[in-house]
Amino acid sequence: MELIIEEMWRRANIWQGMDGKRHVYSSKYALFGTVFCGHCGDMYRRTHWNNHGKKQIVRRCVTRLNAPGVECPARTLSDVQLQNLVLEVINKVLGGKQRAIKVLETNQTTN
Repeated sequence: MELIIEEMWRRANIWQGMDGKRHVYSSKYALFGTVFCGHCGDMYRRTHWNNHGKKQIVRRCVTRLNAPGVECPARTLSDVQLQNLVLEVINKVLGGKQRAIKVLETNQTTN
């Protein structure tokens, strides 16, 4: 329950990126605000990309997109690949759900 409350708080609050602009949570896309750059710490934004005539949806570091004069070496991520990676991690976490359920039950009885 505590995780749900924390997530609701996170979504309700405005997040300020490295570019100084404020970003508000959008529930239109599932991965909004969940992927952050390992180089500069800013979030990744979903954007349409036309690379050599091949149109695709990708995620790019907001600093790399918007901040003039600031260079971030972060790579562009394919949205499909990113979704698959997130699902893989979720499945790994849920794969051990019996152990997690036991921990939660133990915590409930002790509190």
